[in-house]
Amino acid sequence: EVAERKKAEEALQMQASVLENMSEGVNLSNEQGVIVYTNPADDKMFGYAPGELIGKPVTVLNDYPPEENERIVHQIIEQLKTRGCWAGEFRNCRKDGTAFTTAAQISALEMASQKYWICVQEDITERKQAEEMLHKHAEDLIEARDDLEAQAIELAAKSQELERANVAAEAASQSKSDFLANMSHEIRTPMTAILGYADLLQEEVDKDTPPERVNALRTIQRNGEHLLTIINDILDLSKIEARKLEIEKIAFSPVQIVNDVLSLMGHRAEGKNLTLTAEFNGPLPKTILSDPTRVRQILVNLVGNAIKFTDSGGVRIVCKLIDPPDAANPKLGIDVIDTGIGMSQEQQDKLFSPFSQADTSTARKFGGTGLGLNISRRLAHMLGGEIELSSAPGEGSTFAATLETGLLQGVPMLESDHEDQTGPDPATIEPSTATVQLATNILLAEDGPDNQRLISFVLRKAGATVEIADNGRIAYEKALEAKQAGKPFDVILMDMQMPEMDGYTATRTLREEGYKGPIIALTAHAMASERDKCLQAGCDDFATKPLNKPLLLTLITQYTQAHHLKASASG
Repeated sequence: EVAERKKAEEALQMQASVLENMSEGVNLSNEQGVIVYTNPADDKMFGYAPGELIGKPVTVLNDYPPEENERIVHQIIEQLKTRGCWAGEFRNCRKDGTAFTTAAQISALEMASQKYWICVQEDITERKQAEEMLHKHAEDLIEARDDLEAQAIELAAKSQELERANVAAEAASQSKSDFLANMSHEIRTPMTAILGYADLLQEEVDKDTPPERVNALRTIQRNGEHLLTIINDILDLSKIEARKLEIEKIAFSPVQIVNDVLSLMGHRAEGKNLTLTAEFNGPLPKTILSDPTRVRQILVNLVGNAIKFTDSGGVRIVCKLIDPPDAANPKLGIDVIDTGIGMSQEQQDKLFSPFSQADTSTARKFGGTGLGLNISRRLAHMLGGEIELSSAPGEGSTFAATLETGLLQGVPMLESDHEDQTGPDPATIEPSTATVQLATNILLAEDGPDNQRLISFVLRKAGATVEIADNGRIAYEKALEAKQAGKPFDVILMDMQMPEMDGYTATRTLREEGYKGPIIALTAHAMASERDKCLQAGCDDFATKPLNKPLLLTLITQYTQAHHLKASASG
Protein backbone atom coordinates (compact mmCIF):
# COMPACT_ATOMS: atom_id res chain seq x y z
CA GLU A 1 0.00 0.00 0.00
CA VAL A 2 2.86 2.38 0.82
CA ALA A 3 4.50 1.57 -2.50
CA GLU A 4 1.26 2.15 -4.40
CA ARG A 5 0.67 5.45 -2.58
CA LYS A 6 4.22 6.53 -3.39
CA LYS A 7 3.71 5.67 -7.05
CA ALA A 8 0.47 7.67 -7.08
CA GLU A 9 2.19 10.66 -5.46
CA GLU A 10 5.03 10.45 -7.97
CA ALA A 11 2.52 10.29 -10.83
CA LEU A 12 0.73 13.36 -9.48
CA GLN A 13 4.02 15.22 -9.10
CA MET A 14 4.94 14.31 -12.68
CA GLN A 15 1.56 15.56 -13.96
CA ALA A 16 1.96 18.80 -11.99
CA SER A 17 5.47 19.24 -13.38
CA VAL A 18 4.17 18.72 -16.91
CA LEU A 19 1.45 21.33 -16.40
CA GLU A 20 3.88 23.82 -14.84
CA ASN A 21 6.30 23.50 -17.74
CA MET A 22 3.85 23.44 -20.67
CA SER A 23 4.21 26.23 -23.25
CA GLU A 24 0.43 26.27 -23.68
CA GLY A 25 -1.75 28.04 -21.16
CA VAL A 26 -3.88 25.77 -18.96
CA ASN A 27 -6.66 26.83 -16.61
CA LEU A 28 -9.21 24.85 -14.62
CA SER A 29 -12.61 26.22 -13.65
CA ASN A 30 -15.41 24.69 -11.61
CA GLU A 31 -19.01 24.18 -12.59
CA GLN A 32 -19.86 27.72 -11.44
CA GLY A 33 -17.34 29.15 -13.91
CA VAL A 34 -14.77 30.18 -11.24
CA ILE A 35 -11.07 29.64 -11.94
CA VAL A 36 -9.42 27.21 -9.50
CA TYR A 37 -6.05 26.66 -11.21
CA THR A 38 -3.77 28.29 -13.79
CA ASN A 39 -0.33 27.22 -14.94
CA PRO A 40 2.54 29.75 -15.38
CA ALA A 41 2.08 29.88 -19.17
CA ASP A 42 -1.59 30.85 -18.70
CA ASP A 43 -0.72 33.58 -16.16
CA LYS A 44 1.94 34.98 -18.49
CA MET A 45 -0.32 34.85 -21.54
CA PHE A 46 -3.01 36.93 -19.81
CA GLY A 47 -0.58 39.22 -17.94
CA TYR A 48 -1.46 38.17 -14.37
CA ALA A 49 0.78 37.33 -11.43
CA PRO A 50 0.88 33.68 -10.31
CA GLY A 51 -2.30 32.83 -8.42
CA GLU A 52 -3.93 36.21 -9.20
CA LEU A 53 -6.59 34.61 -11.41
CA ILE A 54 -7.67 32.06 -8.77
CA GLY A 55 -11.24 32.80 -7.63
CA LYS A 56 -12.06 35.05 -10.58
CA PRO A 57 -14.82 34.20 -13.07
CA VAL A 58 -13.46 32.63 -16.25
CA THR A 59 -15.32 35.26 -18.28
CA VAL A 60 -12.76 37.87 -17.12
CA LEU A 61 -10.44 36.37 -19.74
CA ASN A 62 -12.84 36.82 -22.68
CA ASP A 63 -13.29 39.90 -24.87
CA TYR A 64 -17.04 39.47 -25.53
CA PRO A 65 -20.09 41.47 -24.42
CA PRO A 66 -22.16 39.73 -21.70
CA GLU A 67 -24.90 38.47 -24.00
CA GLU A 68 -22.34 37.03 -26.43
CA ASN A 69 -20.43 35.43 -23.56
CA GLU A 70 -23.64 33.76 -22.38
CA ARG A 71 -24.33 32.39 -25.88
CA ILE A 72 -20.80 31.03 -26.27
CA VAL A 73 -20.83 29.39 -22.82
CA HIS A 74 -24.17 27.75 -23.57
CA GLN A 75 -22.85 26.47 -26.91
CA ILE A 76 -19.73 25.01 -25.27
CA ILE A 77 -21.72 23.31 -22.49
CA GLU A 78 -24.07 21.70 -25.00
CA GLN A 79 -21.15 20.35 -27.02
CA LEU A 80 -19.39 19.09 -23.90
CA LYS A 81 -22.53 17.16 -22.99
CA THR A 82 -22.67 15.43 -26.37
CA ARG A 83 -18.99 15.08 -27.32
CA GLY A 84 -17.08 15.59 -24.08
CA CYS A 85 -14.81 18.22 -25.63
CA TRP A 86 -14.89 21.53 -27.51
CA ALA A 87 -12.31 23.14 -29.79
CA GLY A 88 -12.33 26.59 -31.35
CA GLU A 89 -11.04 30.15 -31.18
CA PHE A 90 -11.59 32.79 -28.48
CA ARG A 91 -11.32 36.56 -28.49
CA ASN A 92 -9.48 37.15 -25.21
CA CYS A 93 -8.39 40.16 -23.17
CA ARG A 94 -5.20 40.59 -21.16
CA LYS A 95 -5.11 42.31 -17.79
CA ASP A 96 -3.90 45.54 -19.45
CA GLY A 97 -6.89 45.54 -21.80
CA THR A 98 -5.18 44.40 -25.00
CA ALA A 99 -7.14 41.93 -27.09
CA PHE A 100 -5.73 38.77 -28.64
CA THR A 101 -6.92 35.49 -30.12
CA THR A 102 -6.29 31.96 -28.87
CA ALA A 103 -6.94 28.47 -30.20
CA ALA A 104 -8.53 26.60 -27.30
CA GLN A 105 -9.56 23.06 -26.37
CA ILE A 106 -11.97 22.55 -23.47
CA SER A 107 -12.71 19.21 -21.85
CA ALA A 108 -15.08 18.27 -19.04
CA LEU A 109 -13.73 16.18 -16.18
CA GLU A 110 -14.93 15.03 -12.79
CA MET A 111 -12.85 14.90 -9.60
CA ALA A 112 -14.12 14.07 -6.11
CA SER A 113 -17.71 14.15 -7.39
CA GLN A 114 -17.16 17.71 -8.68
CA LYS A 115 -17.38 18.76 -12.34
CA TYR A 116 -14.62 20.94 -13.82
CA TRP A 117 -13.64 22.47 -17.16
CA ILE A 118 -10.02 22.26 -18.22
CA CYS A 119 -9.00 24.68 -20.96
CA VAL A 120 -5.73 24.40 -22.92
CA GLN A 121 -5.06 27.37 -25.19
CA GLU A 122 -2.39 28.92 -27.38
CA ASP A 123 -1.93 32.55 -28.51
CA ILE A 124 -2.44 32.53 -32.30
CA THR A 125 -2.76 36.29 -32.85
CA GLU A 126 0.43 36.61 -34.90
CA ARG A 127 -0.37 33.48 -36.88
CA LYS A 128 -3.83 34.75 -37.80
CA GLN A 129 -2.41 38.12 -38.85
CA ALA A 130 0.16 36.35 -41.02
CA GLU A 131 -2.54 34.14 -42.55
CA GLU A 132 -4.70 37.16 -43.34
CA MET A 133 -1.73 38.94 -44.91
CA LEU A 134 -0.89 35.89 -47.02
CA HIS A 135 -4.53 35.57 -48.06
CA LYS A 136 -4.58 39.23 -49.10
CA HIS A 137 -1.33 38.83 -51.06
CA ALA A 138 -2.77 35.75 -52.78
CA GLU A 139 -5.91 37.65 -53.76
CA ASP A 140 -3.79 40.52 -55.09
CA LEU A 141 -1.67 38.12 -57.14
CA ILE A 142 -4.74 36.38 -58.56
CA GLU A 143 -6.33 39.71 -59.43
CA ALA A 144 -3.08 40.94 -61.02
CA ARG A 145 -2.77 37.71 -62.99
CA ASP A 146 -6.37 37.98 -64.20
CA ASP A 147 -5.81 41.60 -65.19
CA LEU A 148 -2.70 40.70 -67.17
CA GLU A 149 -4.45 37.81 -68.92
CA ALA A 150 -7.40 40.03 -69.81
CA GLN A 151 -5.09 42.71 -71.16
CA ALA A 152 -3.18 40.17 -73.23
CA ILE A 153 -6.38 38.78 -74.77
CA GLU A 154 -7.67 42.26 -75.49
CA LEU A 155 -4.42 43.38 -77.14
CA ALA A 156 -4.20 40.20 -79.24
CA ALA A 157 -7.77 40.63 -80.52
CA LYS A 158 -7.41 44.23 -81.65
CA SER A 159 -7.15 45.17 -85.29
CA GLN A 160 -6.56 48.47 -87.04
CA GLU A 161 -10.26 48.87 -87.81
CA LEU A 162 -11.26 48.16 -84.22
CA GLU A 163 -8.59 50.58 -83.04
CA ARG A 164 -10.13 53.41 -85.05
CA ALA A 165 -13.59 52.47 -83.76
CA ASN A 166 -12.22 52.42 -80.23
CA VAL A 167 -10.73 55.88 -80.61
CA ALA A 168 -14.06 57.21 -81.87
CA ALA A 169 -15.95 55.50 -79.04
CA GLU A 170 -13.53 56.88 -76.46
CA ALA A 171 -13.97 60.36 -77.81
CA ALA A 172 -17.76 60.05 -77.67
CA SER A 173 -17.62 58.56 -74.19
CA GLN A 174 -15.32 61.32 -72.96
CA SER A 175 -17.60 63.94 -74.43
CA LYS A 176 -20.56 62.39 -72.63
CA SER A 177 -18.54 62.13 -69.43
CA ASP A 178 -17.60 65.81 -69.62
CA PHE A 179 -21.22 66.72 -70.24
CA LEU A 180 -22.34 64.69 -67.22
CA ALA A 181 -19.71 66.30 -65.03
CA ASN A 182 -20.79 69.80 -66.10
CA MET A 183 -24.49 68.97 -65.72
CA SER A 184 -23.83 67.56 -62.25
CA HIS A 185 -21.98 70.73 -61.26
CA GLU A 186 -24.60 73.09 -62.70
CA ILE A 187 -27.53 71.25 -61.07
CA ARG A 188 -25.97 70.45 -57.69
CA THR A 189 -24.63 73.95 -57.10
CA PRO A 190 -28.08 75.61 -56.80
CA MET A 191 -29.39 72.51 -54.97
CA THR A 192 -26.73 73.16 -52.32
CA ALA A 193 -28.21 76.59 -51.66
CA ILE A 194 -31.84 75.40 -51.79
CA LEU A 195 -31.43 72.48 -49.38
CA GLY A 196 -28.87 74.28 -47.24
CA TYR A 197 -30.99 77.34 -46.60
CA ALA A 198 -34.06 75.14 -46.06
CA ASP A 199 -32.11 73.29 -43.34
CA LEU A 200 -31.08 76.58 -41.73
CA LEU A 201 -34.68 77.78 -41.68
CA GLN A 202 -35.78 74.44 -40.23
CA GLU A 203 -33.36 74.94 -37.32
CA GLU A 204 -35.09 78.24 -36.50
CA VAL A 205 -38.55 76.65 -36.27
CA ASP A 206 -40.04 76.85 -32.78
CA LYS A 207 -43.46 76.70 -31.14
CA ASP A 208 -44.24 80.26 -32.24
CA THR A 209 -43.65 79.58 -35.93
CA PRO A 210 -46.96 79.70 -37.85
CA PRO A 211 -48.04 76.20 -38.97
CA GLU A 212 -48.42 77.28 -42.59
CA ARG A 213 -44.80 78.45 -42.61
CA VAL A 214 -43.62 75.15 -41.11
CA ASN A 215 -45.60 73.21 -43.73
CA ALA A 216 -44.21 75.38 -46.52
CA LEU A 217 -40.66 74.81 -45.30
CA ARG A 218 -41.15 71.04 -45.06
CA THR A 219 -42.62 71.07 -48.56
CA ILE A 220 -39.49 72.80 -49.87
CA GLN A 221 -37.25 70.27 -48.12
CA ARG A 222 -39.28 67.26 -49.22
CA ASN A 223 -39.47 68.31 -52.84
CA GLY A 224 -35.84 69.43 -52.90
CA GLU A 225 -34.73 66.02 -51.66
CA HIS A 226 -37.04 64.34 -54.18
CA LEU A 227 -35.55 66.45 -56.97
CA LEU A 228 -32.04 65.50 -55.85
CA THR A 229 -33.03 61.82 -55.92
CA ILE A 230 -34.29 62.21 -59.50
CA ILE A 231 -31.07 64.00 -60.48
CA ASN A 232 -28.99 61.22 -58.95
CA ASP A 233 -31.01 58.55 -60.78
CA ILE A 234 -30.58 60.31 -64.12
CA LEU A 235 -26.85 60.76 -63.55
CA ASP A 236 -26.46 57.12 -62.45
CA LEU A 237 -28.25 55.90 -65.58
CA SER A 238 -26.14 58.16 -67.78
CA LYS A 239 -22.92 57.00 -66.10
CA ILE A 240 -23.91 53.35 -66.61
CA GLU A 241 -24.63 53.96 -70.28
CA ALA A 242 -21.35 55.85 -70.66
CA ARG A 243 -19.57 52.99 -68.82
CA LYS A 244 -18.24 55.50 -66.30
CA LEU A 245 -19.84 53.98 -63.22
CA GLU A 246 -17.15 52.21 -61.18
CA ILE A 247 -17.80 49.03 -59.20
CA GLU A 248 -15.80 48.17 -56.07
CA LYS A 249 -14.97 44.71 -54.80
CA ILE A 250 -14.47 44.79 -51.05
CA ALA A 251 -15.41 42.46 -48.19
CA PHE A 252 -18.55 43.39 -46.25
CA SER A 253 -21.38 41.77 -44.30
CA PRO A 254 -24.58 41.12 -46.31
CA VAL A 255 -26.51 40.74 -43.04
CA GLN A 256 -25.39 44.20 -42.00
CA ILE A 257 -26.45 45.70 -45.36
CA VAL A 258 -29.94 44.22 -44.99
CA ASN A 259 -30.23 45.54 -41.43
CA ASP A 260 -29.05 48.98 -42.61
CA VAL A 261 -31.84 49.02 -45.22
CA LEU A 262 -34.40 47.96 -42.58
CA SER A 263 -33.32 50.88 -40.40
CA LEU A 264 -33.28 53.34 -43.31
CA MET A 265 -36.67 52.36 -44.79
CA GLY A 266 -38.50 51.54 -41.56
CA HIS A 267 -40.04 55.00 -41.19
CA ARG A 268 -41.55 54.80 -44.68
CA ALA A 269 -43.24 51.51 -43.86
CA GLU A 270 -44.47 52.84 -40.52
CA GLY A 271 -45.91 55.88 -42.28
CA LYS A 272 -48.21 53.54 -44.26
CA ASN A 273 -48.87 51.19 -41.31
CA LEU A 274 -46.95 48.38 -43.05
CA THR A 275 -44.62 45.80 -41.56
CA LEU A 276 -41.03 45.65 -42.80
CA THR A 277 -39.11 42.53 -41.76
CA ALA A 278 -36.09 40.47 -42.76
CA GLU A 279 -35.52 36.72 -42.78
CA PHE A 280 -32.04 35.17 -42.87
CA ASN A 281 -32.11 31.58 -44.11
CA GLY A 282 -28.72 30.24 -43.06
CA PRO A 283 -26.06 29.29 -43.50
CA LEU A 284 -24.99 32.72 -44.76
CA PRO A 285 -21.43 33.94 -45.40
CA LYS A 286 -20.18 36.39 -42.78
CA THR A 287 -18.67 38.48 -45.59
CA ILE A 288 -18.90 38.59 -49.37
CA LEU A 289 -16.74 40.31 -51.98
CA SER A 290 -18.78 42.90 -53.88
CA ASP A 291 -19.74 46.62 -53.84
CA PRO A 292 -21.66 47.43 -50.60
CA THR A 293 -22.75 50.87 -51.84
CA ARG A 294 -24.38 49.44 -54.97
CA VAL A 295 -25.91 46.46 -53.12
CA ARG A 296 -27.47 48.92 -50.65
CA GLN A 297 -28.72 51.06 -53.56
CA ILE A 298 -30.41 48.05 -55.17
CA LEU A 299 -32.15 47.06 -51.93
CA VAL A 300 -33.27 50.62 -51.15
CA ASN A 301 -34.80 50.86 -54.64
CA LEU A 302 -36.56 47.48 -54.39
CA VAL A 303 -37.85 48.02 -50.83
CA GLY A 304 -38.90 51.61 -51.58
CA ASN A 305 -40.76 50.41 -54.66
CA ALA A 306 -42.48 47.63 -52.68
CA ILE A 307 -43.59 50.07 -49.95
CA LYS A 308 -44.86 52.54 -52.55
CA PHE A 309 -47.13 49.96 -54.20
CA THR A 310 -48.37 48.27 -51.00
CA ASP A 311 -51.35 49.66 -49.07
CA SER A 312 -51.84 46.89 -46.51
CA GLY A 313 -49.85 43.99 -45.11
CA GLY A 314 -46.13 44.45 -45.40
CA VAL A 315 -42.80 43.86 -47.08
CA ARG A 316 -40.34 41.03 -46.35
CA ILE A 317 -36.65 40.79 -47.22
CA VAL A 318 -35.44 37.18 -47.47
CA CYS A 319 -31.68 36.61 -47.65
CA LYS A 320 -30.21 33.20 -48.55
CA LEU A 321 -27.18 31.57 -50.16
CA ILE A 322 -28.23 30.05 -53.48
CA ASP A 323 -25.15 27.90 -54.14
CA PRO A 324 -23.01 25.76 -51.79
CA PRO A 325 -20.12 27.70 -50.21
CA ASP A 326 -17.57 25.56 -52.10
CA ALA A 327 -19.12 26.31 -55.52
CA ALA A 328 -16.85 27.83 -58.16
CA ASN A 329 -19.01 30.96 -58.49
CA PRO A 330 -21.50 31.11 -55.58
CA LYS A 331 -24.35 33.61 -55.57
CA LEU A 332 -26.36 35.26 -52.80
CA GLY A 333 -30.10 35.72 -53.19
CA ILE A 334 -32.08 38.60 -51.68
CA ASP A 335 -35.85 38.54 -52.29
CA VAL A 336 -38.10 41.54 -51.64
CA ILE A 337 -41.67 40.27 -51.22
CA ASP A 338 -44.69 42.56 -50.84
CA THR A 339 -48.45 42.17 -50.43
CA GLY A 340 -49.16 45.05 -52.81
CA ILE A 341 -51.23 45.59 -55.93
CA GLY A 342 -49.28 43.14 -58.11
CA MET A 343 -48.90 43.31 -61.90
CA SER A 344 -50.12 41.61 -65.03
CA GLN A 345 -47.68 39.93 -67.41
CA GLU A 346 -48.04 42.83 -69.85
CA GLN A 347 -47.07 45.30 -67.13
CA GLN A 348 -44.13 43.14 -66.06
CA ASP A 349 -42.75 42.97 -69.61
CA LYS A 350 -42.04 46.70 -69.75
CA LEU A 351 -41.32 47.37 -66.07
CA PHE A 352 -37.51 47.38 -66.31
CA SER A 353 -37.34 49.76 -69.26
CA PRO A 354 -35.90 53.20 -68.41
CA PHE A 355 -38.44 55.99 -67.80
CA SER A 356 -41.20 53.35 -67.69
CA GLN A 357 -43.77 52.28 -65.11
CA ALA A 358 -46.49 49.65 -65.26
CA ASP A 359 -48.84 52.11 -67.00
CA THR A 360 -49.57 55.83 -67.16
CA SER A 361 -52.20 55.66 -64.42
CA THR A 362 -49.55 54.20 -62.09
CA ALA A 363 -47.26 57.14 -62.79
CA ARG A 364 -50.06 59.60 -62.07
CA LYS A 365 -51.09 57.89 -58.82
CA PHE A 366 -47.71 56.92 -57.33
CA GLY A 367 -45.24 59.29 -59.03
CA GLY A 368 -41.60 58.54 -59.76
CA THR A 369 -39.45 58.55 -62.87
CA GLY A 370 -39.45 54.82 -63.55
CA LEU A 371 -35.63 54.76 -63.40
CA GLY A 372 -35.08 52.92 -60.12
CA LEU A 373 -35.80 49.38 -61.31
CA ASN A 374 -33.86 49.83 -64.55
CA ILE A 375 -30.83 51.11 -62.63
CA SER A 376 -31.16 48.30 -60.06
CA ARG A 377 -31.19 45.59 -62.74
CA ARG A 378 -28.18 47.13 -64.51
CA LEU A 379 -26.30 47.34 -61.22
CA ALA A 380 -27.18 43.69 -60.51
CA HIS A 381 -25.72 42.75 -63.91
CA MET A 382 -22.54 44.68 -63.08
CA LEU A 383 -22.33 42.73 -59.80
CA GLY A 384 -22.57 39.42 -61.67
CA GLY A 385 -26.25 38.80 -60.88
CA GLU A 386 -29.81 39.47 -61.97
CA ILE A 387 -33.18 40.76 -60.79
CA GLU A 388 -36.23 38.68 -61.66
CA LEU A 389 -39.89 39.44 -61.02
CA SER A 390 -42.87 37.21 -60.26
CA SER A 391 -46.26 38.86 -59.72
CA ALA A 392 -49.96 38.65 -60.31
CA PRO A 393 -52.68 41.33 -60.05
CA GLY A 394 -53.89 41.64 -56.47
CA GLU A 395 -51.42 39.04 -55.16
CA GLY A 396 -48.33 41.14 -54.54
CA SER A 397 -44.90 40.95 -56.14
CA THR A 398 -41.54 39.29 -55.51
CA PHE A 399 -38.35 40.88 -56.79
CA ALA A 400 -35.58 38.26 -56.59
CA ALA A 401 -32.09 39.78 -56.73
CA THR A 402 -28.93 37.70 -57.03
CA LEU A 403 -25.28 38.75 -56.91
CA GLU A 404 -21.90 37.06 -56.96
CA THR A 405 -20.27 36.64 -53.56
CA GLY A 406 -16.71 35.92 -54.63
CA LEU A 407 -14.96 32.76 -53.42
CA LEU A 408 -16.25 31.61 -50.02
CA GLN A 409 -13.52 29.11 -49.11
CA GLY A 410 -12.44 29.99 -45.57
CA VAL A 411 -15.24 32.53 -45.03
CA PRO A 412 -17.14 31.86 -41.74
CA MET A 413 -20.77 30.83 -42.22
CA LEU A 414 -23.57 32.14 -40.00
CA GLU A 415 -26.70 30.22 -39.14
CA SER A 416 -28.60 33.42 -38.20
CA ASP A 417 -28.16 37.18 -38.25
CA HIS A 418 -27.58 37.13 -34.47
CA GLU A 419 -24.14 35.64 -35.06
CA ASP A 420 -23.05 38.72 -37.03
CA GLN A 421 -21.68 41.11 -34.43
CA THR A 422 -20.15 43.61 -36.89
CA GLY A 423 -22.45 46.42 -35.73
CA PRO A 424 -23.97 49.20 -37.83
CA ASP A 425 -22.08 50.53 -40.83
CA PRO A 426 -20.42 53.82 -39.79
CA ALA A 427 -21.28 55.22 -43.22
CA THR A 428 -24.99 54.96 -42.33
CA ILE A 429 -24.62 56.83 -39.04
CA GLU A 430 -25.04 60.56 -39.51
CA PRO A 431 -23.25 62.60 -36.84
CA SER A 432 -25.11 65.35 -35.00
CA THR A 433 -24.10 68.97 -35.50
CA ALA A 434 -25.16 69.73 -31.93
CA THR A 435 -21.98 68.11 -30.59
CA VAL A 436 -19.58 69.60 -33.16
CA GLN A 437 -17.91 72.87 -32.14
CA LEU A 438 -15.20 74.42 -34.28
CA ALA A 439 -12.60 76.63 -32.64
CA THR A 440 -10.82 76.97 -35.96
CA ASN A 441 -9.73 79.55 -38.49
CA ILE A 442 -11.05 78.53 -41.92
CA LEU A 443 -10.39 79.87 -45.42
CA LEU A 444 -13.44 79.30 -47.63
CA ALA A 445 -12.63 79.45 -51.36
CA GLU A 446 -16.03 79.70 -53.09
CA ASP A 447 -17.09 81.91 -56.00
CA GLY A 448 -20.89 81.58 -55.60
CA PRO A 449 -22.32 84.34 -53.36
CA ASP A 450 -25.26 82.20 -52.20
CA ASN A 451 -23.03 79.30 -51.21
CA GLN A 452 -20.52 81.71 -49.65
CA ARG A 453 -23.20 83.01 -47.31
CA LEU A 454 -24.62 79.54 -46.61
CA ILE A 455 -21.37 77.72 -45.87
CA SER A 456 -19.82 80.59 -43.90
CA PHE A 457 -23.01 80.88 -41.81
CA VAL A 458 -22.90 77.15 -40.98
CA LEU A 459 -19.21 77.32 -40.06
CA ARG A 460 -19.52 80.50 -37.95
CA LYS A 461 -22.55 79.08 -36.16
CA ALA A 462 -20.36 76.10 -35.22
CA GLY A 463 -17.79 78.48 -33.73
CA ALA A 464 -15.31 78.88 -36.59
CA THR A 465 -13.68 82.08 -37.86
CA VAL A 466 -14.17 82.26 -41.62
CA GLU A 467 -12.35 84.25 -44.29
CA ILE A 468 -13.69 84.13 -47.85
CA ALA A 469 -11.79 83.98 -51.14
CA ASP A 470 -13.78 84.58 -54.35
CA ASN A 471 -11.50 82.48 -56.55
CA GLY A 472 -8.49 80.17 -56.49
CA ARG A 473 -5.90 82.88 -57.03
CA ILE A 474 -7.12 84.87 -54.03
CA ALA A 475 -7.24 81.67 -51.94
CA TYR A 476 -3.65 80.87 -52.91
CA GLU A 477 -2.45 84.36 -51.97
CA LYS A 478 -4.34 84.48 -48.66
CA ALA A 479 -3.12 81.04 -47.64
CA LEU A 480 0.53 81.97 -48.21
CA GLU A 481 0.15 85.37 -46.54
CA ALA A 482 -1.37 83.78 -43.43
CA LYS A 483 1.41 81.18 -43.31
CA GLN A 484 4.15 83.79 -43.68
CA ALA A 485 2.54 85.90 -40.94
CA GLY A 486 2.74 82.92 -38.59
CA LYS A 487 -1.05 82.56 -38.42
CA PRO A 488 -1.87 79.82 -40.97
CA PHE A 489 -5.45 78.72 -41.53
CA ASP A 490 -6.44 75.57 -39.67
CA VAL A 491 -8.14 74.25 -42.79
CA ILE A 492 -8.94 75.41 -46.34
CA LEU A 493 -12.28 74.51 -47.95
CA MET A 494 -11.54 74.65 -51.67
CA ASP A 495 -14.27 74.80 -54.29
CA MET A 496 -12.84 73.14 -57.39
CA GLN A 497 -14.71 75.14 -60.06
CA MET A 498 -13.80 78.85 -59.80
CA PRO A 499 -12.81 81.70 -62.16
CA GLU A 500 -9.28 83.15 -62.46
CA MET A 501 -7.74 79.99 -60.97
CA ASP A 502 -9.67 76.80 -60.26
CA GLY A 503 -9.34 74.76 -57.10
CA TYR A 504 -7.17 72.08 -58.69
CA THR A 505 -4.55 74.61 -59.78
CA ALA A 506 -4.70 76.56 -56.51
CA THR A 507 -4.21 73.39 -54.45
CA ARG A 508 -1.44 72.04 -56.66
CA THR A 509 0.39 75.39 -56.57
CA LEU A 510 0.11 75.64 -52.79
CA ARG A 511 1.57 72.14 -52.37
CA GLU A 512 4.45 73.05 -54.70
CA GLU A 513 5.14 76.04 -52.43
CA GLY A 514 5.42 73.67 -49.45
CA TYR A 515 1.99 74.37 -47.92
CA LYS A 516 1.19 71.43 -45.60
CA GLY A 517 -2.10 72.50 -43.99
CA PRO A 518 -5.34 70.51 -44.53
CA ILE A 519 -7.22 71.26 -47.78
CA ILE A 520 -10.70 69.77 -48.25
CA ALA A 521 -12.18 69.85 -51.75
CA LEU A 522 -15.76 71.07 -52.26
CA THR A 523 -17.27 70.00 -55.57
CA ALA A 524 -20.66 69.57 -57.18
CA HIS A 525 -19.32 66.92 -59.57
CA ALA A 526 -20.85 63.49 -58.94
CA MET A 527 -18.50 61.38 -61.07
CA ALA A 528 -16.54 58.75 -59.12
CA SER A 529 -13.28 59.83 -60.77
CA GLU A 530 -13.64 63.34 -59.29
CA ARG A 531 -12.42 62.22 -55.87
CA ASP A 532 -9.20 60.82 -57.36
CA LYS A 533 -8.72 64.01 -59.37
CA CYS A 534 -9.01 66.15 -56.22
CA LEU A 535 -6.63 63.93 -54.23
CA GLN A 536 -4.11 63.92 -57.06
CA ALA A 537 -4.18 67.73 -57.05
CA GLY A 538 -3.12 67.65 -53.38
CA CYS A 539 -6.40 67.81 -51.44
CA ASP A 540 -6.57 65.80 -48.21
CA ASP A 541 -10.23 64.87 -48.58
CA PHE A 542 -13.39 65.45 -50.57
CA ALA A 543 -16.97 66.67 -49.86
CA THR A 544 -19.74 66.79 -52.45
CA LYS A 545 -22.52 69.32 -52.94
CA PRO A 546 -25.24 69.54 -51.77
CA LEU A 547 -23.24 69.48 -48.55
CA ASN A 548 -23.94 67.05 -45.74
CA LYS A 549 -23.53 69.54 -42.91
CA PRO A 550 -22.82 67.08 -40.04
CA LEU A 551 -20.27 65.16 -42.08
CA LEU A 552 -18.55 68.36 -43.25
CA LEU A 553 -18.17 69.66 -39.68
CA THR A 554 -16.89 66.29 -38.51
CA LEU A 555 -14.43 66.18 -41.42
CA ILE A 556 -13.09 69.65 -40.53
CA THR A 557 -12.68 68.64 -36.88
CA GLN A 558 -10.81 65.44 -37.74
CA TYR A 559 -8.32 67.10 -40.08
CA THR A 560 -7.79 70.11 -37.82
CA GLN A 561 -7.01 67.92 -34.81
CA ALA A 562 -4.75 65.62 -36.84
CA HIS A 563 -2.83 68.59 -38.28
CA HIS A 564 -2.33 70.16 -34.83
CA LEU A 565 -1.06 66.86 -33.40
CA LYS A 566 1.33 66.43 -36.31
CA ALA A 567 2.59 70.01 -35.96
CA SER A 568 3.10 69.57 -32.20
CA ALA A 569 5.01 66.32 -32.71
CA SER A 570 7.33 67.83 -35.33
CA GLY A 571 7.73 71.11 -33.42
